[in-house]
Amino acid sequence: MHISQEAKHTLVYYRGVTLIELLVFMVVTALIVVGLGRTFQYAMETSSQPLINNQLLLAAESMIDVINSRKYDENSAVNAAPCDIAIACVGRGLDSGENINDLQTLDDVDDFDGYSTVSAKGIALQVSVTYTGSALGIRQEHAKHILVRAQTASGKTLNLSVYRINE
Repeated sequence: MHISQEAKHTLVYYRGVTLIELLVFMVVTALIVVGLGRTFQYAMETSSQPLINNQLLLAAESMIDVINSRKYDENSAVNAAPCDIAIACVGRGLDSGENINDLQTLDDVDDFDGYSTVSAKGIALQVSVTYTGSALGIRQEHAKHILVRAQTASGKTLNLSVYRINE
């Protein structure tokens, strides 16, 4: 079998890989691996966000439920008629015998102003209670705005707020 000179040259040229081709291949492969790695890292970081958001929401809702289970004001009963306009609904904060660090002593909504705790899942909860009736078109002291801030150790925060109305 006779091979032409041109064919021999072609066979020799395609028989091996040059160092430059090998380096180009390695660089392109490295770029692809780095890109895939970053994509995977981003996916891992963002896939946990719905779970974290749900845990924050559940912790904040739980605290709101605890606060709403208490009476509106020191001078009203739980789930009873509104406190008397002439007598009550004006004292905000802790009353005699109440301790901000003892949840069992907090018997009305405004006692929770300034309350903070850490849930079993490590979520920090902070509560603020303010009078906001005039913003709702009623007497200032007849509506309380309850704000619960839930925060993870990494700084992810969720604010949940409700109004409790004395009517």
